[in-house]
Amino acid sequence: APYENLVQPGDNPDITKERKSASFNLYKMQCFVYGDYRLKRRQEILEFVESNKEFDDPVHPHFLNREEQIDRATRKCVAMMNNLDSIDVTDYFDEAPLYQFLTIGRELHCLSLHYGMFLPTIQNQCDEEQLEEWLAPAASKAILGTFAQTELGHDSNLSKLETTATYDPKTQEFVIHTPQMSAAKWWPGGLGKSANYAAVMAQLHTNGENKGPHLFMVPLRDSATHAPLPGITVGDIGPKFGINANDNGFLVFNHYRIPRRNMFMKYSKVEPDGTYIAPPHSKLGFGTMVLVRSLMIRDQASQLGSAAVIAIRYSAVRRQ
Repeated sequence: APYENLVQPGDNPDITKERKSASFNLYKMQCFVYGDYRLKRRQEILEFVESNKEFDDPVHPHFLNREEQIDRATRKCVAMMNNLDSIDVTDYFDEAPLYQFLTIGRELHCLSLHYGMFLPTIQNQCDEEQLEEWLAPAASKAILGTFAQTELGHDSNLSKLETTATYDPKTQEFVIHTPQMSAAKWWPGGLGKSANYAAVMAQLHTNGENKGPHLFMVPLRDSATHAPLPGITVGDIGPKFGINANDNGFLVFNHYRIPRRNMFMKYSKVEPDGTYIAPPHSKLGFGTMVLVRSLMIRDQASQLGSAAVIAIRYSAVRRQ
């Protein structure tokens, strides 16, 4: 049975004593918590990762500089995705997070938001024509994206976001603009060095009216040179207290123009003359954010569990 005996030769004797004095059967408890099938799958994924040399770490990531951490996580992310079929990960709410944690750890990687927010936005916010244009390139990583909502002065307070997308009916374009420093997009993962596209949340203005926050598909970098496009200022925010393998970035727009059809139009639309067509429900455009917030709660539960294990084990070996 998986994990049935965690007592190994050479373990700390105090922890071994505590483990042997448990009043319950470990395997039965695991089956109760996870269920037989989930427990079996967790063991299969663990064994697959441990046996795959692509996931080895010759040097622990704590001893790498930031560029090396980013390179390591990116290499492992590519290997992780290339091996999805081998391990048959199809449960993206339970098995996929475990698979990622075992291969990369908690430092994430530059494609975290590409898979976690950019792709879901395309899948859930595009009309049929937009899906045809953007889904395949994003799924194949021909384009790499991020989700640019958070702003320096407002975090993710949607009603206070300051980035504007003003429709120009003469050219049938949206003009994306950062009116002041507090409106700079700040913190999106993958934005600093990797992404060449972003799903950008901005206040939609058309026919002189503010229609509130809407999402736009925005090219950021030249597809050939990866240099920022004219009107785009983008870069890495630098080292952080954690997740340093993820290139969190900043983004500033200077009257940057995109085609009208680059507004995500599954639910709300702007017609060529500037007429606004409202969505059936005002919150439909926020689905990606709500999804990720729920996943963050799940991830925090896992991290709190790890912290509890560390504290409990320490309490068993600490001497007054």
